[in-house]
Amino acid sequence: DGQVNPGRYAAVDLILGEEKATPAPSNITADSGTVRFRAFPAKLQKTLKEYLKNDGRLLLSGAYIGSELYRVGDEESAQFARDWLHFTWVTDHAVRGGMVQPTRDGKTVSERPFKFNTRLRDDIYAVEAPDAIKGVNSGMTAWRYGQNGFGAGVLYKGDYRVAALAVPLETIMPYASLKDIMSGLLRFLLEEK
Repeated sequence: DGQVNPGRYAAVDLILGEEKATPAPSNITADSGTVRFRAFPAKLQKTLKEYLKNDGRLLLSGAYIGSELYRVGDEESAQFARDWLHFTWVTDHAVRGGMVQPTRDGKTVSERPFKFNTRLRDDIYAVEAPDAIKGVNSGMTAWRYGQNGFGAGVLYKGDYRVAALAVPLETIMPYASLKDIMSGLLRFLLEEK
C-alpha cells in the first residue's frame, strides 16, 4: 500500500506462509469470479521490481509461491516469476513428506538437509501441499524435496539477489535447522558483489 519503502532496507523478507488467492464464493457475492487475497497483486509486483532494479536482496518463502503466480495470476504474473524471481512453477501438491536436500548450488547456503512440518501440531501449522519450483533465467535450483527430487527452492545472483523457497521458513524444524538455513540465506543475500 506504499507505506513502506523497501529501498531503505539491506534485504526484504517476504513471508507468505500458506497465503494464496481465493475465489470469492458465489453465495457471498454476486461476482463469484472475483479472486480475493492475492499474495502477489500487481502493485506488489511493481514495488518488488523497482526494489530489485536497485541492487535489491529478496528472501521469499511460501508454500504456494509458484501456483499463486502461474495458476491464479495472469501471464504478466508468470513473467514476473520467470524474469524477476528466476523460477518457474512445476506442480502443486509436490510432496507429502517434509525432507529437503540441498543441491550443489544450495550447499553454498547450507550443506545440511532440513525438515519442514507436514503434520498437525499445536505449536506450528502443517504444510500439506507445497509447490515445486525450478530455477530459470540463471536461477539455480538450490533445494530438492527428498521424497521425489522436485525443486523446493531457487537462488539467483546477478544485479540483485533472490532466495525463493516453496517451503515456509517458519515451518522448518528443529530451531537449529532454521537458524542454520537463515544464517546461510542472509550470508548469500548480503555478501558483497
